[in-house]
Amino acid sequence: GCHLPAEFAFVQIDNADFASEIDVELSDLSLTGGLADDGIFNGGDDGGAIRSVENLTIRNLILSGNSALNNGGGLYQSRGVFDISDSTVSGNSA
Repeated sequence: GCHLPAEFAFVQIDNADFASEIDVELSDLSLTGGLADDGIFNGGDDGGAIRSVENLTIRNLILSGNSALNNGGGLYQSRGVFDISDSTVSGNSA
């Protein structure tokens, strides 16, 4: 698994181009213990493990024990297409 003493999502997916989304796939990962709390409530408070604004596909992923001050304890997807399969999402809070 991955554990970092961070105040932002472990994985931030953003191509910095609001006019288009890119396709991203994450697979075979375990992300636990993430905390999204940047202290200024400006979007850094969303998605304890993953924060995405792109087309995101998740396969064989474990998101557990993550938290966010605002939205998406384990994962926050604000736009784009989202697809998840063969994954476990449990014990996350926002």
